[in-house]
Amino acid sequence: MEYELLDAHIFKLERDIEEKKQEQTEVEGEIKKFEVRQKELITQKASLNIDNQVLLLKKDILLETSDRDRKRQDAESYERLATALGLQKDISETSFKENQKKVDELQVSTETEHERLSDQKFSINTEKQKLTIRIGDTQDEITSLLSRKNRLPQDLIRVRERTVGAIGNWGRRTAICRRADKS
Repeated sequence: MEYELLDAHIFKLERDIEEKKQEQTEVEGEIKKFEVRQKELITQKASLNIDNQVLLLKKDILLETSDRDRKRQDAESYERLATALGLQKDISETSFKENQKKVDELQVSTETEHERLSDQKFSINTEKQKLTIRIGDTQDEITSLLSRKNRLPQDLIRVRERTVGAIGNWGRRTAICRRADKS
C-alpha cells in the first residue's frame, strides 16, 4: 500500500511536471512572439525616426507653452492697464479700436498737461528765486539796520549821502565862484 501511495504520488508529480513543461513551452512561445514584435517595433521606430519626431514635438510644446504664457502675461498687463485707464477690458476688435482711440486722446491730453505743468514749474522756480533774493536782501537790510546806531534804512542813507554830496559840491562851487569874483 505504501508503494501504491508512492506510485500515485510520483504519477501525480510527473503529471504536474508535464503540465509545467507544457506551460513553460507556451510561455517561451509567447516570449519569442514578443521578441519578434519588439524587433519589428524597433525597426519601425528606426524607419519612422520617432525619436526625432518626439524631440521635435517636445520642442514645439515648449515653444507653444512659452508663447501661451507670454500671451497670458500680455493679456493680464493689458487688462490691468485698461482698468487703470478706464478702458473696456473685453478684447474684441471693436473695443480694441475704441480703446486705442481713447489712449491716443489720453496721450495728447497727457502731453499737453505735462507741458502746462513744466511751464508752471518753471514759473514757480523763477518766483522762488526772486523770493530767495528778496529774502536775502531783506535779511541783509535787517542786519545793516541792527548794526547802525541811527537805524535808518539803507536807501535813506544813500539819499542823505547824495544830498550831502550835492550840498557839499554846491558849497564848493559857491566858494570857488566867490573866490573868482574877488579876484
